[in-house]
Amino acid sequence: MKKHELFNLLNPDEMDQVSRISSRKLFDAGQRIYRGKNEHFFVLLVGSVVLRSRPEGGGEDFVLSRLVPGQVFGLSALLGASQHSAIARAETDCEILVIEAREFREILRSNHQVGFTIMNLVAERYFSRYLDLMHSLQGIVEQISRMQEASWTRGATTK
Repeated sequence: MKKHELFNLLNPDEMDQVSRISSRKLFDAGQRIYRGKNEHFFVLLVGSVVLRSRPEGGGEDFVLSRLVPGQVFGLSALLGASQHSAIARAETDCEILVIEAREFREILRSNHQVGFTIMNLVAERYFSRYLDLMHSLQGIVEQISRMQEASWTRGATTK
């Protein structure tokens, strides 16, 4: 855990505190890791996880991202949000470090420099995922445009 960029700035006492507020958990492929209530954030140690979002009005949920070992997720808990904005499900059998968010925020409050650096990492993760989502949406829009053009072209040649 100490090697992970989220924790490598913590001193030994802070690392001990993190050890006390975290646990390793195993999840079977297909098992839901979280949905809704937001008290923890997670570090994927082994396996892969899919983050999905469900449209507010219902309908099919869609993949936001696929996570690999070393990635942190459920970060909205670090920001104090009361609900996770996505659904996390184990894509394969997984081992995950589950960390109590409120207590971790207290550790960050006691060390402002580390807290600032870690919150910058959280912001970078959110921005990176935002860019990934925007690229995915751009691809979808381009596909729809090509399908419409093909449909119009077929309609024009049959008249």
